[in-house]
Amino acid sequence: MSEMQSGPSMHRLHQRLLAYPESPSPQGLDLLALLHDLVRRLDPEATPDALAPLADLPLCQSGTVDSTVVDLDEAEFARLYQQYENLDAATLDALEKQSRTALDQYDLAPHQPLAETPELPSTLLQMVWLLADDEFTEATLFASDLISLLLTADTLMAQTHPNRHDEDQREELIRLTLKGLRLKPQGETDREARDRLLMVSSTERARVVAASRAAEERAEAIRQALAEQRAREAADKYTRE
Repeated sequence: MSEMQSGPSMHRLHQRLLAYPESPSPQGLDLLALLHDLVRRLDPEATPDALAPLADLPLCQSGTVDSTVVDLDEAEFARLYQQYENLDAATLDALEKQSRTALDQYDLAPHQPLAETPELPSTLLQMVWLLADDEFTEATLFASDLISLLLTADTLMAQTHPNRHDEDQREELIRLTLKGLRLKPQGETDREARDRLLMVSSTERARVVAASRAAEERAEAIRQALAEQRAREAADKYTRE
């Protein structure tokens, strides 16, 4: 008897991820509202209590930006403005040169802004985009599974910002999403779904590499201990002779 429901096809979900929008991703309360709507869409029985843990996701937090602007009362502002206004052109020029020298000394002088490389969206954001596909509404899903998957999304892969243009990373993200909802790709058996996820699992590869490295370190320690023991035995023999 099958343990998992049949979900969307892998081809459809690959195409869905490749169509991830380039526009800025929602954050803060916008993202939280989007998650609430998504979960309720996939499980209309979702309760407010069940949805509450989503507010703890870092991307759903309303961040505050530290301001570097100093608040001055009107009298203090007027005093400083008057003091500045009374300076002659030569003094202002000298002050500007002095400031630039100090900034250059500490490499703080203004530079042309570098072109920023946009950061890849996180596993969570790509997963949300994936789950918005209409075919997920055809399956029987539960809020508890959805919320657990969303809360752990960014810890499921070896990288928290997988490259959706990398076929293996894209497939791993899709299969992890399906597994978290007890779904399997359309046309696959439960065993095939599990085996194929294992084949593309970056966390499994990392585990195997770590285990191999640890085994090699233990073997090297044993070789070193045996070499030291042979050296001591040879030295003892030489001393006796």
